[in-house]
Amino acid sequence: DITSDFTLTDDEERYVVPRTILVATSSVLTVAPGVEIKFYSGGIHVEGQLVVSGTAEDPVFINTLNGNSVGTISVGGGWVDGVYVGTNASATIDNARIENIDSIVAYDNARREVSNTDMAGVSDGIYALDSAQIFIASSAIRDTPNKSFPNTSPPVIVTGTTGASTEIPAHPSTPETVVSVIVAFPL
Repeated sequence: DITSDFTLTDDEERYVVPRTILVATSSVLTVAPGVEIKFYSGGIHVEGQLVVSGTAEDPVFINTLNGNSVGTISVGGGWVDGVYVGTNASATIDNARIENIDSIVAYDNARREVSNTDMAGVSDGIYALDSAQIFIASSAIRDTPNKSFPNTSPPVIVTGTTGASTEIPAHPSTPETVVSVIVAFPL
């Protein structure tokens, strides 16, 4: 687990995530341009801050080790001694390529901003729960069968993004949820 500020640099060929890694409330995990993260199992659960800062020339790559749709990037609450505790976690993802992972999730008061990012094959979808906020701008969402944004207040805001739809279904676990999604992108 990450309990103090930590930066992943491109000094290593790749970083393999063998289990769920927690970024603690008081910590910041920064991912530098050119870093490659491969999920074997688990994912990254952020209760503090995640800053993924790729560039157009040197994006961050997030994928699975075997291309088998494992790994979740979750931001927000967590369990402490059997009690669910909400946080004001945040994640900023800029200039990344995210492929073949399970899901991208925000909980509670978490805030996630995604920009200039290509998301493909996110098998269980991209969604917010409770009062979490997700902003997706100038990005692409491809081959993500359950583009889902349930329980969002305010709604998920998607701008300048290809592959997004105004008819985004609720997440399969909450099919009764009425979803309010704002989509503003050129056709």
